[in-house]
Amino acid sequence: MVIMRHTIMNRFIASLGCVFVCATWGCTIAGQYKDIHATEDRVTVKTEQLQQEVGTHSQLQAKMKKLSDDLADEMLTSAQLDARLEALQKQNQQLATDNENKRRQRDALTKELADYRAQVAAINANNAAIKANTAATGARTQAAQEAQQRQLDELKQRIRTRLLALAQGG
Repeated sequence: MVIMRHTIMNRFIASLGCVFVCATWGCTIAGQYKDIHATEDRVTVKTEQLQQEVGTHSQLQAKMKKLSDDLADEMLTSAQLDARLEALQKQNQQLATDNENKRRQRDALTKELADYRAQVAAINANNAAIKANTAATGARTQAAQEAQQRQLDELKQRIRTRLLALAQGG
């Protein structure tokens, strides 16, 4: 009986050992499944984070392209502004030259007008002298009247010619 007890006990211990090993092994497998699920969960979270980062990266790339395009547009605008400034400076210089030319033309016209007035005054003075001479002597010659009329007609013609030239831009 003692032997049997030992054998039963040995078998019991062996069975218990197997159960213990199986239980331990089952716990190990359950722990490994738990670790696998935890790892899968971390992979899922990291994959979602990666997708968010890829989306953010794409948005930043688009913004960077837009800013680069805007900068290129601003540079183009700056170049256009420089060209416009240069054109305006040339135009301003041309206007200054034109203004100087117009001032000279105005001065020349003022001088011409003064000359015409002086000629008219001289003719009027000559006419007054002739009238005074005629009143004193009583005779006015036909030749003197014709000469005076020619002078007046000639002066009128020069004034008309000048006015036509001015009207035509010269």
